[in-house]
Parts: sequence; C-alpha cells; structure tokens
Amino acid sequence: MIIVGSVFLAVGLIVGAILVVLGSTDYSDYTARANATVVNVDVDTRRDSQGRTSTTRDYDVRFTVDGRGVRIDGIGGVHFGEQNTGDVVAVAFPPGEPEKAIWASTLEGGQRILLFVGLGVGLLFGGLGAVILILGLRRRSTSAPPVEVGAGVAGAVLADPGAAEEIGRPWTFDEIVGGLVRSTSGSPYTVDRSGDSVTVRINLADTSWWSLLQRQGLRKSYSTTLTPVGESKLARSDSEHELVWAAGPNGQLVPVAGGRISTSGGRSWSVESEQIWSLGPSGVEKVVDYRLDSGELQALIRTTLKRAGWSTVLDAQSRIGLWVAIVAALGAVVAVVVLLVS
Repeated sequence: MIIVGSVFLAVGLIVGAILVVLGSTDYSDYTARANATVVNVDVDTRRDSQGRTSTTRDYDVRFTVDGRGVRIDGIGGVHFGEQNTGDVVAVAFPPGEPEKAIWASTLEGGQRILLFVGLGVGLLFGGLGAVILILGLRRRSTSAPPVEVGAGVAGAVLADPGAAEEIGRPWTFDEIVGGLVRSTSGSPYTVDRSGDSVTVRINLADTSWWSLLQRQGLRKSYSTTLTPVGESKLARSDSEHELVWAAGPNGQLVPVAGGRISTSGGRSWSVESEQIWSLGPSGVEKVVDYRLDSGELQALIRTTLKRAGWSTVLDAQSRIGLWVAIVAALGAVVAVVVLLVS
C-alpha cells in the first residue's frame, strides 16, 4: 500500500502539474490566424514488454503570411483527431510572429480541456495516492505481543436455532457467533468477539496447540473478521500475520509475532501442511498428519453463514483495492484522451 500510494501520489502531482501549467499558459496575444497545410506526419509507434502498442504523432505544417512562407516542425498546442499530409488546418500566432504558431484549436477549447484534465488527474490520483499512503503507513507496526490473545465470547453461547431456511428467518448476529463457537470446538481455532465484530483465528493463546503447530512449521497466522453492515450482510476481512518461533521462559518454543507484522487484508488463501513418520514398535507410523490452511477456515465460516442465511460483502480495504483498479482503468482512458488532443 505504501508503494502503490507513493506511485499514485507522484503520478497525480507530476502529471497533474504539467497539464495544469500547459492549460494555464497565457495565449491572449495569439490573435492572428492563418490556414496551414500539413506537410509531414511523424508517426512513432512503440511496443511494451506485454505487447501493447502506443502511437504518437508530430505534425509539420507550412503556411504563408504577408507573402512569407513559414514552416513549423512539430507544431505545439492542442488538436483534436488525426490529420494527414495535405490537410488544411488553422493555426494561431501573435501578430508579426508566425514562427510561434500553434494549433488554433488550442484557443478554441483545447487549452481548457488540458486544464480540467490536469486538475482532475491531480485531485484524483494525488488524493487517492495520499489516502492509500496514509493507510499503508498506519498499518505498519514495530512491535507485537508474544501471542495473539482474544477476548473470547462473553456470556452464554446461544443454541443452534436450526437452518435459516427451516425456521423461516436469518439468524441473529449472536446466533452466528454461537454457531462459529460450536464449529471451532476441538480445533486449533478460536472465536473472539469485540463489540459488533467477531474474529475467527488460529488459537495461538492455547498452549496445547503450540507443540503441534511448531512441528508443522507454521509461519503464518490466519484470521477472518466479520462485521454486520446491513440486513443479513457481513463485511469480511481475511488477514495473514507472519510468525516466528522463539524460546519462551521455560525453554519451550512459542509463537511470536515478528518485529514487523506483514498483513494482507481482503481475501487471502494460504496452505500449511505436514506429515511426519517415525519408526515405532509396530513399524513405520504417521505421528503427525495435520492440514492447516486458510481455505479450511473459509470453508468453516462459509458453512456457518450459509446455514444462518447471511452473506458477505467487501470490507473497506477490499473496496479500496477495487477503486484503485477502477481509477487505474480511468487513468488509462485519460491518458488516451490526452494523447488524442495533444
């Protein structure tokens, strides 16, 4: 997020500033007009590493003023559409200075388009970049507790009311919390409720799981947070936290969050799996065979929510990612427009 935010901010400020400067140039003394003939079109087509092509065109024009022939190579300003050799176009220049000629369309709305596009690019990309950059900086952490300890679920866990389609109504949020608690019973997952949100995560606070998780080489902690945002709808955020194993006070290896926690919000999928065999009295035996993955956690939650008659929507970070993609697409369109009118 920090890198993406910085890139968007730089693009917004630099490109926006250039376009605003071009769109704010004073052409008040460009009062003379003449009809010019396009005498040459320099076409430059380039292909990037992904096979996409981009084409730019520079136009050379020639016209006559007071019996004197004038040629402008690579005439500046803003024009609309494409011209071919031999086309007659209008140019503007200060009286007595035809060598400064530009496209007349610059003074007929073209310059204003550049100004508005520059302001739009600066505000859109710069503002979005600043927001993403701030969010990225806020997500950085330099310290972390030894294990992730949740608050658990206070009070009695509500009984299973039956499938929503059978009882004719969706579950309440409290009933969903109860369903998640029952679904994770006897597993290395825990359900923690905080206000109007509930988080299902690997239970790193339960020492009975540490030995198994350490032997499995677990290096990521998975969690999913659900928050009601509407009628029978939950905002969902999946996260992964990097872990290291360190010696505790009694010499036992315990899971510890690294100096910096790497978190990816939105929807994530990851797998940790290990099988360990040993030679025993009965021959070769499998002593560890456990699969712990984020897909298992997602399946557990999905099954509970389906039974409850609830659905999930994008969380705030996922919506930001979606808007980033939309803005990137709009930026490409803007770039094409700028190329066409410049």
